[in-house]
Amino acid sequence: MSDCKFPYTGTDCQTTYADYIGNKYYLYNGIFIGAGTITFIFTSIQVFRIMFYTFGHKYSLNRRIIFLAWLANLFYLIQSVDPQGYRGILPPIIEVLSAEISTILCLGILYVFIIKLVIILQGPLLAPQTDNAKKRELIFWSALAAVAVILSTTFSFLQVYKDRSLYRGLKLLGYAFMILIATIKVDYLLWLIKEDAELINRSIKRLWIFASIYNLLAVVVCLYQIISGSITIDQNTELKPELTVDSVIFPFCEILGILLATAFMSKVDYDKEINFDAFNLD
Repeated sequence: MSDCKFPYTGTDCQTTYADYIGNKYYLYNGIFIGAGTITFIFTSIQVFRIMFYTFGHKYSLNRRIIFLAWLANLFYLIQSVDPQGYRGILPPIIEVLSAEISTILCLGILYVFIIKLVIILQGPLLAPQTDNAKKRELIFWSALAAVAVILSTTFSFLQVYKDRSLYRGLKLLGYAFMILIATIKVDYLLWLIKEDAELINRSIKRLWIFASIYNLLAVVVCLYQIISGSITIDQNTELKPELTVDSVIFPFCEILGILLATAFMSKVDYDKEINFDAFNLD
């Protein structure tokens, strides 16, 4: 198998991984496309709705997050045409990059949310900081997002053209780290809001529901990324024509995260509800 060019196998290297796996893969592919299409229709409706009918502030938290979710869904849909690249329909680099861009955009949703909350809470809820300290924190999260883009893109090319298993494992461990620290930061900031009695309202409770569901997904994804990434790097796992647990869990959690972000941001104008004017941001 290893003598054949990905994604082909067999004695004559004419059988795709998808054909080798058989009906199980095509069922998986169909579910992938179906889920991606349904969520893309939903996110597209929400983008149209929020851009033209609700939330007048051009740079509102809702608009930015829903637009990022829509873009993530778009690249998820591209990937769904040939998940894992096993059918040989998409060029390997297109399949890998579409998956990575979708993941990076989902991380972007977290980082936009963090930066927004940091800006809001620099007043009474966080320890007093100088303007330089505030800028350093915002620069840190922006830089972390940039590092995620650079490393993911670099590892994607190395995964396709050098070693598909090793660099995929490194990417998984990197994503686990970035998701973990972003989750801890989001939970901390939302905890600060929850502790302030004046800010407890229906909108904040909605955010806490979202955070609770997200935390469950983050735990599952991080655990599998650490386990799968470590095994791949440690054993230099040979790529085989098979569907693994992580090939099902990661796309499922990603599409569910896109749906959650869109649903929770499409109902309430959090910029208005949290009432930024109540905070001293100067």
